[in-house]
Amino acid sequence: MYAYLDSGNIVLATSTQEFQIADIPDCVIRIDNAPETGLIAERSGLATYHKKISGDGSVLSDYEVCYRLDVFKRTKKDEINNHTDVMVVNGFIHDGVHFKIEPHDESNLMGLTLEMLSGQDMTGAYFRAAEEDYYFKSNQDLIDVFSTGKYVISYAVQTGAALKDAVQAATTKAEIDAVVDNRSDWVPLPDPSLIPSPSIL
Repeated sequence: MYAYLDSGNIVLATSTQEFQIADIPDCVIRIDNAPETGLIAERSGLATYHKKISGDGSVLSDYEVCYRLDVFKRTKKDEINNHTDVMVVNGFIHDGVHFKIEPHDESNLMGLTLEMLSGQDMTGAYFRAAEEDYYFKSNQDLIDVFSTGKYVISYAVQTGAALKDAVQAATTKAEIDAVVDNRSDWVPLPDPSLIPSPSIL
């Protein structure tokens, strides 16, 4: 006796006849036929499908689908992390210039800021902002760019963390699905006067 998939159904086959057992969830792709426990099907630990059967294929007990929440949580958190990365990399617009925040951009801004803090006048200092060159107009201009960049990173990470906390607290798949990441791909910026200076400044 063995089992196989046919058009979304588990089919139990004997040497002389076949028995269609039941519709199964779409996530089930692998089936084992264990005589002691019945049919067990699973896909990468996502779900377990179980149905006890008799030798002639008649049903002795119904199936259960037990989803592993940790798998769904991990997938949802990955989606949130990816969106957070997009928000950070998109950066912000300063004085009509697009400042992206990729890792090397953050490092370059940090380096320029440290030079300023060591006493250097950074007026005219060069920075490659997205697809155009930018020359800082003053030390305060550099501070504004650095502070805005840090704000963007902080906002994206903190709002992402709140969403992931909600995912982690979920106890059902429905609750996980109810966590919707509706953040814009661009961090909304407040009035510049409301953006706090990072602790380094």
